[in-house]
Formats: sequence, C-alpha cells, structure tokens
Amino acid sequence: MPRARTWTAEVRQAVPGVVGIVVGLFVALAGAAGAVNPFVHTICANGGPVSVSVATWIPAIILNSPYGGESGGNVTGGPGDGMSMWGAENGSAYWAGYRSLLTIDALQNQTVPGLGRNDRCGSAVLIEMSRAGPLAEGILLLGPGNPSDATEPRSLILGEANNITFNNSFSRANAEEISTCAGSAVHRTVVAPGPTVWYSYVSSDMNRTILLHVPLAITDYNYTFPANFGSWAIDNLSVPGGPGGGWAFEYLGPCS
Repeated sequence: MPRARTWTAEVRQAVPGVVGIVVGLFVALAGAAGAVNPFVHTICANGGPVSVSVATWIPAIILNSPYGGESGGNVTGGPGDGMSMWGAENGSAYWAGYRSLLTIDALQNQTVPGLGRNDRCGSAVLIEMSRAGPLAEGILLLGPGNPSDATEPRSLILGEANNITFNNSFSRANAEEISTCAGSAVHRTVVAPGPTVWYSYVSSDMNRTILLHVPLAITDYNYTFPANFGSWAIDNLSVPGGPGGGWAFEYLGPCS
C-alpha cells in the first residue's frame, strides 16, 4: 500500500448543519494577530478528545454519461495518487474513489500566561484526511438507458454503511445546451475541481454535517455526443455554488 499522505481542512463555524471548509496544507492554528499583552495571550489548541476517527470511502471522480453518448475521466493528485475511468455510456454513471481515514478534532481558544501574540482559532474543528486503503474504480452508480441524471443516487455502500453523501445529479440547466442535429458528433473536455462530499456524524449528542471538498489537483472529464442523435441540457456542477465535479445531463429529444 502506498505511503499515506495527509491533507488538512478547516471548518469555518461549528454549528449543527452544513458548514463550509477551506482545504489547506496546515490551517489548524490560523488566526488574526491581536494586541500584545505582557501577562497573558490566546492560542488555538486541541479542545478535547477526537470527535471522529473513521475509515470511509471518499469519491475521487463521479462520471456521468449523456444519454446515447459516452464519457471518460482522469484524476491527478490527491490521496488517490491518480486514476482513470472510461466506459460510462448511454446515460449511465460510474464512481471511483479511495479508502480514507477521516479524523475530526475539536479546537478551542485557550488563554496562557506570558508575553505572546494572540492567535485565535479560525474554526472550531480541524479535519485530517489520509489514504488508508485501496482504490475502488468502475463502480456502477446509475445503470444505462437513463435520459436524465436527476434520479442518480447520492450515496454509495461498499460493503458497509457510509456516512458520506454527494450530489452528482442533474438539477437544472445552467450551461449552453448541446445539439448534434447538424450532422456531426460533438466532443467536450471539461476540467473541474473534485466533487464536494458531506460527512454526517454525532458530536456531543448533536447531529452535525461537514462540507468537505475532496483535495484533488486536476480532474478532467471527456464527453461524446453522437451525431444526429438530438439535444441535451447541461448542468455544470462546478458553477459557483454548485456541488463540484463535471457535467450532469438531461436528454431533450431527437432531431426533428
């Protein structure tokens, strides 16, 4: 098994519900500098025992195929160390990812004696994610023959319960539609960030959900739309406010 690498992420606020994170190399002790006090100063420190330490499956790429067409994709960097996936076709969707150790630590501000700069916590939780097992590639998420990705599942069970959810389905058209009614097939390559996932856990008897951007360097998606087949609506999942990833599709109908 390849040597584990560790990525860290920081939650902006610690309240029940979805909270945003910023992926970084090291953000545990981030905070704004305050006034110098000759007697005491504030530091950001571990706020108690680990809230969560669990092995779970994290998606590296979720690949949709346009109805009647086909697609493929490549991932470079991140805990998965790169992977390729080809063969999604005719309205199907495939999942590829890796086994990850996900650790969530509580952080809190602490006052300590002595002269020093005030470094307050930029968040209440520190997340670390490292490779902890094998890759899983070519997992069928949605079978072929679907005109729309709207019903695509948002979770995947690989032999055990998994508190990771994602959204790679068609929600609304937000990009120019594609038509092949002029007679030629259309090919598109899309470079986009990795998918966003949500991890749900219980801390201090409260249900919490963390928004986690999977730390991948480059993800590219390749789509083929067959000649004289019709038109497709496009949901670009990586527009601002979107869940991240490539495209989702809805078939609009054949050429007239």
